[in-house]
Amino acid sequence: MRESALNLVQVCQIIPQAVFQYLSKKFTASVSRSLDTEDRIFRKVKKTDDDKKAAHLKNFRPNLENPAIKLATQELNQREIERTDKFKEIVDET
Repeated sequence: MRESALNLVQVCQIIPQAVFQYLSKKFTASVSRSLDTEDRIFRKVKKTDDDKKAAHLKNFRPNLENPAIKLATQELNQREIERTDKFKEIVDET
């Protein structure tokens, strides 16, 4: 009987530690999966944003200062401002 009581004391000391380790692993795995998903989404959005930025830079050329194509310059500038604002919002959300 005494030996059983000692075994019970030892088991009672091990159980909370085992439960904590199990919960810690579960929580860590859950957070890790969530972060991986967010990272994948962010990288996809960033790639799209980088592609738009490259296209805008390609359209930007020295002759855009010509008064005859002032409207095209303003439109390109507005699209770039919108792109930048959208990306800033996405960064703020993540």
